[in-house]
Parts: sequence; structure tokens; C-alpha cells
Amino acid sequence: MRFVYTNKQIEFLKANYPRLSLEDLARTFNDKFSLDKTVLQIRAACKNHSIRCGRRAGQITGSRFSLLTVEQIDFLKEKYPLMSRANITLALNNRFGLSLRLTQIVAYTKNHGIKSGRSGRFEKGAVSHNAGTKGLMKPNSGSFQKGNAPHNAVAVGATTKDGDGYHKIKIAEPNVWEFTHRRMYRQKHGAIASDSAVVFIDGNRDNLSIENLELIHRGELAVRNKFGVSLLPAELRPIGAVSVKLRMKACSLKRNKRKSACIA
Repeated sequence: MRFVYTNKQIEFLKANYPRLSLEDLARTFNDKFSLDKTVLQIRAACKNHSIRCGRRAGQITGSRFSLLTVEQIDFLKEKYPLMSRANITLALNNRFGLSLRLTQIVAYTKNHGIKSGRSGRFEKGAVSHNAGTKGLMKPNSGSFQKGNAPHNAVAVGATTKDGDGYHKIKIAEPNVWEFTHRRMYRQKHGAIASDSAVVFIDGNRDNLSIENLELIHRGELAVRNKFGVSLLPAELRPIGAVSVKLRMKACSLKRNKRKSACIA
């Protein structure tokens, strides 16, 4: 449901935006009205209601509502070269009893030019933890030995379902799978063309009887999906499929008729 700002909230934004940054405005707004609006949401609210701060680009105004105290800023500057911003957020919250979010600390360090001094690159002369080893790590008692199968390996012939509810069967090593309904149809009727699809007549993907499988052109399947045939009740689905075939046949006849007229 779309949030609608009250007149009182809009007046609060108008009164305080000229003297507060968006971060401070969002925080004080949330404190005032017991909400949890993000800085982006407050920015959008100001824009939608034509509320301007009146400051020049880049101009920072003083505010009695500061995200961090002097002591907390000193703590941030001291720990930032040693810790990630995520860990600093936790440390600030634990040390000073705050409830800051990582996004607030990220924005604060950027807006106030606080640098960690780290480049993020592997510095020249530093020794990596796996120096002198072949591969990523030295072998140990828990290393995977050649010829061993992982604990979650499944044998050929194992079955499962994918995220869309289609049954699959493992047909070869190391990890070759095939949809069960396509395998059943192929074994019964032969190869399946690349432009064709095997569909369930009643729409039930658990009904793997061969009588419930139908081979149709992928173009027809696209039209069925377009007109929501698969969403029809089971008893109406065959009628919907026939309706699609008739529609496609009629379109084909119209195209052929136009071509004949053009040739004549």
C-alpha cells in the first residue's frame, strides 16, 4: 500500500530540510513520527512535494542533529584502517549502545571524506596464506581424494524435481539429467525435434502417464501460454488447446490468402 504523507509530516520536512542534510532529516523525521523511512524515500518525498533545501550544491550546513558525536567520530577514524565498515558498525553499536545501519556508516564515511587507507590490492612484498603450495590450499586430512565420491553424489537413475515442479532423472555421470516426461515420450515415440515440446494434457506435472503427454510445436505452446490455456480448469483445458489450433489455422489461411492476392 502506497504511503501518504500527512500535512504535518510535509510541514516538518519543509521546516527542517533547509538546515539538515538528507541523512539527518530522515533520522529526525523517523524519530518524530516513529517511522523507518530511508534517505532515498525522504529524498523522493521532498522532490514529489517540491521541497527544496535552498543550499548550493556541496554546501554543508551545521546541525544540532549529528549522526555521530565527536567521541564516536574519533573511534570511527581510529578503527576504520583496521576494520571493515560492517565490523565498525557493529563495534560502534556495541561500544556506544547505538543502532546504526551499515548503510549509514557507508554514507557517513563517504560524505565526510573518512578513508581507511587501504587500497584493496595485494601489497608488494606481502606473503599470501597459501604461498609455496600447489593449487589453492595444502592438502590435509579433510581433502577430497581422487576416486572418492562426494557425500551428496547420486547414482544414475535417481530422480528429483526442479524448482518448477518438473520431474528429472539422472541418465549419466557425472551430472547429466533429463526431464522424466521427455524421456518417457522419447522412449515411446522416438526423437523429439528441437522445435517441439512435450506438455502435460491435464496440466499436472506429477501425472507422468504416457497418455497424459502431448507433443506440440513450440510456436503453438507460446500461443497457449499467451491465452492462458494452462490456467484453465482441467476439464476446459482440451477445449482451450483446440481453440488455439483453430486460431492458428485461421491465421495461416489468412496469410496464404494475402500472399495469393499479392501474386495475382
